Amino acid sequence: MSSRRNIQYFVLALLVVCLIFPALGLEAAQRSNAPVPGGVPSFIETASLIVFVRDENGSAYNGTAMVTLQDRTKQTLSTISTTAGTATFDDLVPGEYTTLVNAPGYLTASEHMNIVLRNQQQQVYITLKRDEDSPLAPTEGSPAISPKLQKVLTKAVEALYANNLDAAYKQLDAAYRLAPSNPQVNYMQGLLADRRGNAAAAQASWEKTISLDPKHNLALLGLASILVRQSDFAGAKGYIERVLKNDPNSWRAHQLLSVVCTRQGNYEEAVTHAERSIELGKGPANIARLTLAEALIAQNQPERAEATLQAFL
Repeated sequence: MSSRRNIQYFVLALLVVCLIFPALGLEAAQRSNAPVPGGVPSFIETASLIVFVRDENGSAYNGTAMVTLQDRTKQTLSTISTTAGTATFDDLVPGEYTTLVNAPGYLTASEHMNIVLRNQQQQVYITLKRDEDSPLAPTEGSPAISPKLQKVLTKAVEALYANNLDAAYKQLDAAYRLAPSNPQVNYMQGLLADRRGNAAAAQASWEKTISLDPKHNLALLGLASILVRQSDFAGAKGYIERVLKNDPNSWRAHQLLSVVCTRQGNYEEAVTHAERSIELGKGPANIARLTLAEALIAQNQPERAEATLQAFL
């Protein structure tokens, strides 16, 4: 009986301790890196995280980027937008975290970190890399895009990818009213015109784009593509060489140049550029294998051409 009474006293004492010191539960949550329901009380020491977003030149990113914080289970804890290239997360308990940065025209960037000390401020620098295939990819010296214009252009891109050309036209018409001299707006108007089969309008929009931004590679490649379809290979080559001067590692430029070289009968150079395109672009550059096979057949290399077509398939 005495033993049972002792056990009862012990359980009662344990319940009292848990009621008086609820922080024990918080400590367990901290060890598991789980968010604490209702926020973290002021008497619990926490850490803060400042994310500095940089562009390819190392400068603070002046656009609007969305920064997402995840715990070690990849559960999203918070998503905020940058202000002057920074984003701050407060009230973090020690543990493993991952930050994801998304900005229009850039590849998603991520960084893994481990917060060890409480009551500390940790900093992380994340550099964005341009998405060469994105219509919103910025160029060197391109003007900043306001959040409102960025939102409209993003909707236009989504409509273009969905092949909803009427919706894309409405968004781009609104974008043009907001910023008629913005190179991205003019480039995307040319993209829409090209989708509609209006090569003359596309050419006019892209020529205006490069007058506003001479290093707008996508507009230069668009003009080159139109000239290729018109069999103006010399003119197309001039635009492509401007792209490669801006970006020697553009797989699209090498792919299109291989087409031009093949049409001009320069098969050796065509093979070089097609192989370089595949090396740089990997899977997305698979189309370059068709031109590569054509150039190899012209050089009387049927075995290599057959292997190239098999790789394409």
